Amino acid sequence: YDCAGTLLMGGFNWSPNISQTNSSFQRFYNGLADHKYIRFTFSFWAIDSWDANDTFQLQFDSLPIFETLGFNNQNVREALCGIQKYQDFAGGRVFGWIEHSSPSLLMKFISKMDQSTHDESFGIRDIKLLLTDTVPTAPPICAYAGSIPKPGQPPCPCPLGQYKSGSGCMDCHEDCAACYGPGSENWFECA
Repeated sequence: YDCAGTLLMGGFNWSPNISQTNSSFQRFYNGLADHKYIRFTFSFWAIDSWDANDTFQLQFDSLPIFETLGFNNQNVREALCGIQKYQDFAGGRVFGWIEHSSPSLLMKFISKMDQSTHDESFGIRDIKLLLTDTVPTAPPICAYAGSIPKPGQPPCPCPLGQYKSGSGCMDCHEDCAACYGPGSENWFECA
């Protein structure tokens, strides 16, 4: 779906169902290299008439990993796509990691919205997965830019491009666009 020049997986009118509850899009990976953890990141868009209880969920192998509980209206930008009378939220960022060692992975984004995608929808892009044996020192999950994760999933403690250090925030290594520590190996996303 093209949302004002940004290509999204999902987006306005992506599902033909009258109610999109439990509609999903997914990707199956097989033959993965040996690993103990998966670090992940993605961006999301909230399109059109999201209500406070509208949500979508990310699952890895049927295990819920992330669920947004709506979005913060102060971060609504403008009517970008879909129905022009509604304003959209663009570019929420989620970073995290899970323990995972299977040679396969089913990644699934599931709508928990109660109206059609012609009225309210979401889109995903910039999905990145990193298989690693290194134990991440980052929080298991955090979200930037107005997204409201479910309880137990805090917002990231520092602005994008910084990490938590003591009681303050420090800039990421120059090779990192998003990070959880000072070294170039502590990246969520490369610069």
